[in-house]
Amino acid sequence: MAESLEIIKQQASTIQSLTEEISLLREQVAYLTQKLYGKSSEKNIRLPAELMY
Repeated sequence: MAESLEIIKQQASTIQSLTEEISLLREQVAYLTQKLYGKSSEKNIRLPAELMY
């Protein structure tokens, strides 16, 4: 019984850590998506042909 409780505690801790990691990764995805597709993205994108001149 004590072993089962320890496993449950470890699993709860793992779930908490992974939930926090997912939250941080979602924030990063949102930030990078905004940076890539945001308002000013068209101003910063240059086609390879434009870079040659």
